[in-house]
Amino acid sequence: MDVSIILPCMNKSDLLEGGIHQIQLVMNKTNYKYEIIISEDGSTDGTDKIADKLSKKYENVIHLHSDKRLGRGKALSNGIKKAKACIVGFIDPDLQIPFYQILILIEEINKGYDIVNASRTTSKYDLDFRYYINYFLSISYRYFIKILFNLHVSDVLSNCKFFNKTKILPILDKINDHHWFWDTELLVLANKEGLKMKEIPVKFFRKIFQKRKKRFILLKTIIEYFFKTIGLRVRVLFM
Repeated sequence: MDVSIILPCMNKSDLLEGGIHQIQLVMNKTNYKYEIIISEDGSTDGTDKIADKLSKKYENVIHLHSDKRLGRGKALSNGIKKAKACIVGFIDPDLQIPFYQILILIEEINKGYDIVNASRTTSKYDLDFRYYINYFLSISYRYFIKILFNLHVSDVLSNCKFFNKTKILPILDKINDHHWFWDTELLVLANKEGLKMKEIPVKFFRKIFQKRKKRFILLKTIIEYFFKTIGLRVRVLFM
């Protein structure tokens, strides 16, 4: 097995099967032996049944199921540990980052990098007024983390990363957060351990999925991330 591709899923019944097929179309044109791991996290909309069906239909599709919600980060950690390949990575099943762009991330791991991060680039024409606040906060957070921890990557919130599995496994057990802050912790701790990182710009098609955009309580999220970031900074200082 050359590459393990993890799809973190929670209530993605309308996107999962299409995402799997698009990944297969791209990967089947390469020489890679690959597997797709559906790390399904306590879905209640039938995603688990679709994942189970796909795992029975395709030998290289594996379904990891949890009856209760573990959190996206925990689901990703479980998927990475389950992976059989030396190169392992994840991408959301909505494929707002088209999968054909991901082959270059895999190639960079083959060249010797331990972590390759997809940096999302969005045209100003893909945004409308409703998302400028979220966009501004996201960009601000990226640079805050990059400067605070001297990271070599900026888009810590990117939903697509690939790893050298051997190098990343020891980091997983040091991560405290099981949800969306998982990405930030992973990159910061990996950077502290001296892992070799690279960031690749990819096109992110936000506008196609605008109707699926969730309305987060911004103030609560900002406060939560602020305290988690300060806590992580203290941890890193004493490591």
